[in-house]
Amino acid sequence: MGMDLARHKSLLSEAQARVRQTGFLRRLPPALQEQVLEGARLVEYPAGGSMIYRDERRRPALLAWGLLRSYLTWRDDRQLTLVYHRPGDLLEVLRVRGELVSEGLRAIEPSGMLQLDLAAMERLARARRLGLAYSALARQTFGTVRQRVAADLLERAAAGTESLRTGHELKVSAQQLADATGSVREVVGRVLRQLRLSGVLGTEARRLVVRDPAGLQREAEAG
Repeated sequence: MGMDLARHKSLLSEAQARVRQTGFLRRLPPALQEQVLEGARLVEYPAGGSMIYRDERRRPALLAWGLLRSYLTWRDDRQLTLVYHRPGDLLEVLRVRGELVSEGLRAIEPSGMLQLDLAAMERLARARRLGLAYSALARQTFGTVRQRVAADLLERAAAGTESLRTGHELKVSAQQLADATGSVREVVGRVLRQLRLSGVLGTEARRLVVRDPAGLQREAEAG
């Protein structure tokens, strides 16, 4: 019993150390990282293990190690893979227009994830003491991929030497945006196409070009 408890504490500490170095969490200040992980619970899954969504309650989690896939059961009990999750990814119930899409998660290899305290996350998202950091946390946890991509592009533009303007160029790939927003390249690619079609973005010489700065800001703040 004591040995099992000691092992669990050791693995929990290891999991927390890993997620601090990967995915969206590494972009947050250390103090905010601590608050996000406060009360987190480590859950381990063997290869082939599953977690079924019995209802629509959201309990966000961070994958610390292993490989998971979100799936939808198809006719004849076949499963359609929606997305693969890798270490550092933020896991959540997948929805489209408010409707539950993903039915569960299955471990491709032995995996460990940190289930976050949803109530604590919501309190952090509502707090104003850390300003933009908390807004980023709220977007990352509750925002759509489109919101997260728009917000990340704004942050990249703000990090440059020039202020955001029409024609502002951003050298960033869909994979880099996926890594930064906790998504996957294919989904981010679709979002970028949508933003181009809506006139917010354009492309020139393999660079993203901001066509409508105010529109990009609205996309980041939509909700």
